[in-house]
This record gives sequence, structure tokens and C-alpha cells, in this order.
Amino acid sequence: MTSDGNPPRNWDQTHAIKAGASWRWRDWDFGLAGEWHSGWPLTTLAGSFVGAPGSGQSLALDVSERNALNYSSFHTLDARISRNFELPRGDLTAYLEITNIYNRANPCCIEYSIGADGLLIARQSHWLPIMSSLGVVWRF
Repeated sequence: MTSDGNPPRNWDQTHAIKAGASWRWRDWDFGLAGEWHSGWPLTTLAGSFVGAPGSGQSLALDVSERNALNYSSFHTLDARISRNFELPRGDLTAYLEITNIYNRANPCCIEYSIGADGLLIARQSHWLPIMSSLGVVWRF
């Protein structure tokens, strides 16, 4: 609960830190960016059968108090290296970016489905794994 007695909002981040550093050497640029925040609020579901077996049981969903729980903390580190080339007409920048360098499985969402046996299945999803991108930008 927040200080006013209400549950935290879906996007609440009680604590958050972001930091970055960059360095330029001749035609090269190097950069790092890091982020950490406490886990976002979470509402969960639980399923149970109601009714006598063989008499048309149905699945009842129990919902936790809204935003009563939290995902675990989120953190990531990203890097970029780029090189600038002067051209007769404009300039060209080639770069390599790596997101989530240490491949942390940051929790994102819970997806629910109903299995073949009729039970509720909860599956934790995650933000993007380590990813790289290579590109060029031509300014003229």
C-alpha cells in the first residue's frame, strides 16, 4: 500500500537508478548505460475446481489483492561503440550496440493459460535477452 492507503500503480518503481558514461577518442565513441529498479507491482491468479467430480466441475479463479506482490528487481547494462568516418559528401558512422550484456532474465509478465487437464498454468515471461545490433548512419 502507498502512504495514502491505495495499492501502488501498475508502473510504480519505488526505487530506480540509471547511470551512463561515455568516452570519445579521436573518431571513436564508447558508451555504457546501466539501469536498476525495484520490481514492479504484481497481481496473481490461482485456479481451483469447484463442484463435485463428474458433475460438471468448473474452474474458479482467485485473484490476489491488486498489486500486493512485486516482481524481482530489474537490472541491465548496455554498451555501444561507434566510429565516425569523414566522407567527401557528409560523414558516416558505423556502430555496434549490445543490450543486456550479461543476459539477465528480467521478469516482465505472467501469462496464464488453461492446460489439457483444465488446470490454470502460469508462465513467467522476461524482457529481451542479450541482443546486438550493427548499423551505419550516413549524414549528408
